[in-house]
Amino acid sequence: GKLTWRQQHNLSKQIFFTDVSGVGEAMQGAVMQRSSAFAGSSLRPSGLGRQCGVSRAPVVSVQAVQDLKGTVVSTANNKTAVVSVDRLAPHSKYFKRIRTTKRYTVHDEEGKGKLGDYVRLEGCRPLSKTKRFTLAEVIREAN
Repeated sequence: GKLTWRQQHNLSKQIFFTDVSGVGEAMQGAVMQRSSAFAGSSLRPSGLGRQCGVSRAPVVSVQAVQDLKGTVVSTANNKTAVVSVDRLAPHSKYFKRIRTTKRYTVHDEEGKGKLGDYVRLEGCRPLSKTKRFTLAEVIREAN
């Protein structure tokens, strides 16, 4: 039958992607939104529902890179540090870039991070209710 204007609009917002790197069988031929994390590298748009055959590319695992840099603001807890990470984000209405700050609790096994140090964090499995990062290295020590 004929599509309503709303159905046509929703279809125009979607792109059909076909797996070309062997990421997984579940992803093959899936309809994904345009702002998808996979849309950039491992998946490419295909023509109107055609699926590729056997992929000859090596299997690639897709993982989000979790690497943050920030300043240690607290070391009061045992084997835990609190790191303040600054980033620039656009304002929702005016689109001016605003500096936003977020505090992360970080696992610090050896107690390397001292107050005021500039450190690098690596993502890991959940270690507690709030700890999802480990302190990888001290980039610059506090004066």
